[in-house]
Amino acid sequence: MAAQYTYLATDLVTNKIVGELPVNNVSLDAQLNSAGNMTAGGHLDDPRIDNDDFIARTEPGRTAFWAYRENQIVWGGIIWSREWQSNGKSLTITGQTFESYAARRYPRSWLGTAVLNLDQGQCSIIDGLWAGMQSVTNGNIGVLGYGIYSPSDVVRQLTVNGWDLSQSFDDYIQSILTFSDGCDYTITWQTDTHGLPIKQLVVQPRIGNPVGVTDLVVDYPGAVSDYVYNENASNGANQWWAVGDGTDAATTVGVATDSGTLGSGWPLLESVNNYSGVTDSTTINSHASSDLQSLPMPLVTHNADIAGQGFPQFGSYGMGDYVVVNVIDPRFPEGNQFAVRAIGWTIQPPDEGQGTETVTLVFDEATGGGGS
Repeated sequence: MAAQYTYLATDLVTNKIVGELPVNNVSLDAQLNSAGNMTAGGHLDDPRIDNDDFIARTEPGRTAFWAYRENQIVWGGIIWSREWQSNGKSLTITGQTFESYAARRYPRSWLGTAVLNLDQGQCSIIDGLWAGMQSVTNGNIGVLGYGIYSPSDVVRQLTVNGWDLSQSFDDYIQSILTFSDGCDYTITWQTDTHGLPIKQLVVQPRIGNPVGVTDLVVDYPGAVSDYVYNENASNGANQWWAVGDGTDAATTVGVATDSGTLGSGWPLLESVNNYSGVTDSTTINSHASSDLQSLPMPLVTHNADIAGQGFPQFGSYGMGDYVVVNVIDPRFPEGNQFAVRAIGWTIQPPDEGQGTETVTLVFDEATGGGGS
């Protein structure tokens, strides 16, 4: 039988339950370190809900959308847009996970025109930014702080300019996450003793479990219903330049080079990323190394679709968990195995319990087989 999904709306500020939502054609995705997306459809004159209630429960920017799979929350976020189409009497709503709120907030509302210089663990910096963001009047959406920091929390220096309205809270958070030894960040969804939703910030040096803990080993053919192996020479590079602040020859520049591919006959293929505000040579070289690790040459990516009801059942694994996939097909007649972190997923829930539930995992390709 297909998994049963229910959808709930809550008030974004008070967390008060507004009511259930009879929606269809739902698509949900989530991933570490950035906001995931949601789309869903519905109709007015639906006998299951009064029109006014449907409108009130999907108000953009004010309501949160929650998806429950067999009484377990698998997605939560903010409804950001709603489109009404008169001919079909249809409503389409879109949203993003709660991380998206940080992109709509600026430190000016917290610091005024003051400057805040931080020199502390990177996990505690992100936790503190969320605490500051939610400390102002009308700025608290109920995301619980983390407050637990690893002894290995890497110390970073970050300057937050309250006067600078070009930098959102999310911009500052992302500037921490882009380091090669940056931490992981997400907002998880939990339920309290009454089954009501809770938003919990999680910031750790590395979120997720190795294969030895999760036992996430899947096969194609088998639990994997479809497998895609993508080789792309357009996006990767074997020499990455990172550009910080400065002018002309005095610009802060870092570089990272893959001597392995160059030594084996590959041509030199270069790419550049810009990192505004960086003036330290160690920091800019770390950015270049991170880019080379994430976007090497050749750039190989994997996609795997897993049936939600099969093994491993959706919900039995978490963000950041490692998975080993074994593939035998005409492209790899002798077999291919890869081990990567599952840093996100996209799911198409079945409508009203009917249809196929498919989960597409998003992998962190740069981790290689380090999770075993």
